[in-house]
Amino acid sequence: MGLSIDIKIPGSGEAGKGGGYKGIVPGNYKAKINEFLLWDEHWRPDNGLFLVMKMETAKPTPDFEGYPINSEDPEGPKHEGLVGNVKYSTFAYRTKYDARKGKEVERDVAMLEDLLRLCIELDCVEWFKAAQGKHETIQEWIEAFNTDMPFKDKYLEVCIGGEQYIDKKDGKLRTGLHFVKYEKDGNKYINAYKSLISPKKIVQYDEAKHFKKVEVPVVENFEAPSEVQEMPDINVDDMPFDIDTGFDI
Repeated sequence: MGLSIDIKIPGSGEAGKGGGYKGIVPGNYKAKINEFLLWDEHWRPDNGLFLVMKMETAKPTPDFEGYPINSEDPEGPKHEGLVGNVKYSTFAYRTKYDARKGKEVERDVAMLEDLLRLCIELDCVEWFKAAQGKHETIQEWIEAFNTDMPFKDKYLEVCIGGEQYIDKKDGKLRTGLHFVKYEKDGNKYINAYKSLISPKKIVQYDEAKHFKKVEVPVVENFEAPSEVQEMPDINVDDMPFDIDTGFDI
């Protein structure tokens, strides 16, 4: 039998037009998911995976024209809103011992549990139930999810955070995007995403808490270069969020 989990649903009785950067930056949005991706945590040898969503916000302004849907056809149809690749969490999923549950939790099971949480807000739990046991791996689950697209054009309210890092390939400063961590509000916990019709609260973006800047090492005994170096002009398209748009910009 294929991969499946126990389903317990809370409350159910089952327990800018033109140039410039057009990608998502950290903040609160109304946004939809266009596709789900799985990214390897390739720098660690323990098969860690990230659950990533290609997201698109609602149209920011009436005259906004987003990036081309097909990057190889710049004159073709355009996205209506800002776009970006958003991780479900800053931490990769891996098989590990869960002290709260008192047992080891398999990586793919943990991913399915969070996928179910998304399905609740996206009103596609029936699809999830029907898919139980049909797919052997999380890769097959995500492929089927993208093929059937029960989440198509369904908007969520989301709170997206950012984390800077230095890209080892080119040495540039980049920013990864992710859902912020849930927070406690009085005696209840509030999440980083919810359906548009849900009366629940959602985390409100706070740069001090939800944007992690890279730590730049202090250079001691700095010596000025003997020759004056010409600094390149900084264009808005060179801002650090371009890594997470999914486009060559």
